Order: sequence, then structure tokens, then C-alpha cells
Amino acid sequence: MTEAYTLLLCHFVGDYYLQSDWMALNKNKQTIPCLVHVILYTLCFLPFVSWPALAVIGVSHFIIDRFSIKRFIWFKNHLNPKFEYPPFDQCNITGYYDKRVDELDAKTLATYGPGRPFHLTLMLYIVSDNTLHLICNELARKLFP
Repeated sequence: MTEAYTLLLCHFVGDYYLQSDWMALNKNKQTIPCLVHVILYTLCFLPFVSWPALAVIGVSHFIIDRFSIKRFIWFKNHLNPKFEYPPFDQCNITGYYDKRVDELDAKTLATYGPGRPFHLTLMLYIVSDNTLHLICNELARKLFP
């Protein structure tokens, strides 16, 4: 269990403490800021995991951060009794639907409702992103001890 806590701490240090605004604002738009972030992030794990696990952690982190998880979030939100969710182009940059009532036509409002406040959407996006990173890190640790 101690190893899992160590990896969690590595994740927080690498993803929050060592990530500058430049990296955070540009990593999903440009490769260089994402690579710099991923290198710093991956170095946090260096003393604690094997080389293959380190490679999986770095590559998975690059893919998740460079290519937005917006489509993944949009798709997972279809998991409801009717398997319905607002169209992709009606969701914001996070993949969540959070339109204000005054931005909606009557049909969309009647079908999907007003959505949720953006601050809640942003929190859900961060939780989804972190959960995906932690799953990848734990799988790397388990598969490549």
C-alpha cells in the first residue's frame, strides 16, 4: 500500500507543483510544452518504478494531456437509461454540457435541461483527468514491477 501512496504523491508533485502556467495552458495545443511537462512529471517516478513502468507512465501521460479527454468525457456521459447526451458540438471545451439557459433554444432546453455551472464542470473535468492518470500509473506499476 505504501507504493500506491508514493505514486499518488509523485502524481501530485509532477502534475501540480512542477507544472507551470505555460505548460498547463499550452500542453493540449502544442507538443513542446506537453513534452516538458511529461518529462518533469515522469522524473518524479524515476526512483520508484521500473523502466518499462516509467515508459508507460510517460507515454500515457503525454497522450492524455496532449490530446484532450473531451471526447472520452462526452462519451461516458451517455451512460444513462436512454443513452442520450447533448451533441458533441453543444458541449464546452471539457466535454461536459453546461450551457446557460439564455443560450439555449426551447427544444434543447426541454430535451437536456440547462446543464450545470461551469465551476462544477471544471471540477468534474479535473477529477476525470486525474482518475485516468492514476489508473494508468497503477496499471504500469502492477504490470511492470
